[in-house]
Amino acid sequence: MEKVFLVETFPGGLKTIRAYLMDKGSQCVTFGSVADALKAKDEPDVIVLYANGRHYANDLSSLKISPSFSKVPLISILPPEVPELPARGDGADGEIVFRTPVDRGAFVAKVMSLQRRSLRRVFEILVNIRPDGSNIKYTGKSLDFSKTGMAFECSAEFLMKQKVGISFVDPKSRKRLMLDAEIIRRQPKLASGSSLYGVKFLDIPEEDINSLMNFISGNTPQRS
Repeated sequence: MEKVFLVETFPGGLKTIRAYLMDKGSQCVTFGSVADALKAKDEPDVIVLYANGRHYANDLSSLKISPSFSKVPLISILPPEVPELPARGDGADGEIVFRTPVDRGAFVAKVMSLQRRSLRRVFEILVNIRPDGSNIKYTGKSLDFSKTGMAFECSAEFLMKQKVGISFVDPKSRKRLMLDAEIIRRQPKLASGSSLYGVKFLDIPEEDINSLMNFISGNTPQRS
C-alpha cells in the first residue's frame, strides 16, 4: 500500500482526489499546507498538491529543496485560475499536472505508474553503518528500502545530515551492496535504547541501482 501525502491548501480542494485514492486502497495523510507536510516524520511515495495561486511557486520551491521530499514524485492539481509553472525537473519524476475537474481513470493510472517507480520493500535485515571518515562500523536492523533511501534501527547515535556508508547482503543474490547515504530523519526509541533513522542514498552508480531495485522487488537477475 502506497502512502500519499495530500497537501490541501484550500479546504475540500482534494476531496475528490482523496476518494479516488481511498477507492484504490491508498493510505492518505492530509495536511493544510506544505509547511505542515514538511514537519511529518514519514516519507510518502507520492505527494498531491492543490495549487494555491498566491503560494504555488513557493510551495514548489519548498518541496524541491526539502531533503526528504525533493525526490518524491509530485502531482499538482490546478484549478482553472492557476497558471502552470515550469516543472521541477531535477526531482525523481518531475512534476505532473492535472487540471480540475480531474479525470478519475487518468489520475489513478498515473498514481499506479508512480507507485511502480517508487517501489518500497518492508524488510528486516542486518545492515552495517559506517560514519563518513571513520573506520568504525555499527550494526543496525533495516525497516524498509526504496530506490531513494531506507529506514533502520540502531543503538548508535548519528547526527542529522551526517554522511554514512550503508552495506548489506541481498539474501537472494548473495551480493553485498555498499551505498553512500545521508541521515535525514532521527527518532529516539527510549524504551529499547535505540533510535529509528531515515537516510537518503547519494550518487548511486547505475550497476548498484539495478542491484538495489532487484533487491527491493525481490527479483534475482538471470545469469548469462
